[in-house]
Amino acid sequence: MAVGVNGALWAWGAGYSGMLGLGDAWDRRVPTLVGAEEVFLGSKVRVAACGNDHTLAVTEAGELWAWGRGAHMVPTRVDPQHFAYAPISAVAAGFQHSAAVTAGGAPYGGGGAPARAPWLAPPRPAPTPAVSLTPCQSRATGEEEYILTINECISPLLLGQR
Repeated sequence: MAVGVNGALWAWGAGYSGMLGLGDAWDRRVPTLVGAEEVFLGSKVRVAACGNDHTLAVTEAGELWAWGRGAHMVPTRVDPQHFAYAPISAVAAGFQHSAAVTAGGAPYGGGGAPARAPWLAPPRPAPTPAVSLTPCQSRATGEEEYILTINECISPLLLGQR
């Protein structure tokens, strides 16, 4: 996945489970446009994260979108009630888990088999807050970044600048 300077989302690679968001399970050898504002309810994509068989994206409006193993083959808006209607500022995806941080700094984690894109399931109790959100300094830019630790079994995930 790649986000263009215009906020458009591009995908290529293995397409099984619909994880490219193109409406099918075909592999793509070249970057293919997933969409821009017309797909993401008028908002540009700010960041995307790829898991083993699912993908997450956050728009400039702070909305979380997900697709792939969660039975959706195109970008699907995640119900904001899972995050108490707070805008999402950062996201990460792993093998069978996903993580998100709200603009207010509240970390959330979810996942595990069989729901690989956990926030796409019908409404259920909100994802469990993650264990910790630790500030650190980027070695590359010197700016403040955050590490989200979901539990002791998963390596910390670098989420980027706040």
